[in-house]
Amino acid sequence: MKKRFFLIFAALMVGELIFTSFKPYHITCNTTIAEPQNPVQLQEKKKRLEAMQKDIALGINDIREKKGLQPLELKSEISRVAQIKGEDMLAEQYYVHKSSRYGMPDEMLRKYNVKFSVSGENIAWSGVFRSTVQEVLDGWMDIKADRDNILNPDFTKIGVGFAEDIGTRKYHWVVMFTD
Repeated sequence: MKKRFFLIFAALMVGELIFTSFKPYHITCNTTIAEPQNPVQLQEKKKRLEAMQKDIALGINDIREKKGLQPLELKSEISRVAQIKGEDMLAEQYYVHKSSRYGMPDEMLRKYNVKFSVSGENIAWSGVFRSTVQEVLDGWMDIKADRDNILNPDFTKIGVGFAEDIGTRKYHWVVMFTD
């Protein structure tokens, strides 16, 4: 029994050693995200972000209007939080609602002093699919929880984040909804 315990313990330690040895490489890989380097590139990135924010908000409001719901107001303070979340998702290469850095979406909104009583979040990324606004919207409408957020009559405000890695053309969309 002791021998078996020792072998299991040794295997776990070797596994941890191997896992740990990959961490520096993973961290190094995360730092290679291509960012705009000059004022012209920064201005272009800002224009793309603003266009994506407006296009997503207009698309969501079009869906809501067809269902007889009031449009959502695009709010800069909520968009700022959504943008930070999208950039964090891209930099840390994750695709879940809970950030190890910021917590759940409602915690993040509170951290950035956004006042609300109800909130929701939709996320999307541009793997093989969902590289256009319409594909993102279609994808959200195909998922019950995302569709429920879009069609929630309690939501009155929206914030949109769009993070991109220019080098790899990877995109992350984040939409945060509040009342």
